Amino acid sequence: MLSCVLLFGALISPVAILIFYWYNFEWLGDKNFRNKYGTVYDGYKTNQFSAVLIPFFYTTRRILFAACVLFLCNFGWGQFFCLVYTTLFSACYLLHTNPIESRGYLEVMNEVTLLFMINLGFNFTDLIDDTETQYTAGWLYIAVFCGNIAVHLSLIIFDGGKSLI
Repeated sequence: MLSCVLLFGALISPVAILIFYWYNFEWLGDKNFRNKYGTVYDGYKTNQFSAVLIPFFYTTRRILFAACVLFLCNFGWGQFFCLVYTTLFSACYLLHTNPIESRGYLEVMNEVTLLFMINLGFNFTDLIDDTETQYTAGWLYIAVFCGNIAVHLSLIIFDGGKSLI
């Protein structure tokens, strides 16, 4: 019973988010409304409706990922296409709407990095029998991952150092 309630809550949450933004879009810039609900859309541009839909798209994307894992567990190609297309959609959405007030390029970099790492994952399936190729792909995977982490850490350190000055 509890699992059914949680499943219903998870499936209805993107719709609730969409209704919230649709109904309250004109008040997003209001000071009282921002004080009450501002953390929900903090950092997003509030002058275009497509920009405040990030939580809707991210929640929907996570639900699609969970559905792919559950229902396509024996169909690796289906999981691959689900991951690739949701990542491509997210990257295109971020590039087209530019919804984040500062450092929107970082979100696009994350999506491109994720897409690259998803494609590298094919080297670790039964499709590639050469262990040397898998070994090289593993090191490339680690390098891309560490590069992404290094970019994020450098920005954290730079912003932290800038706030101390």
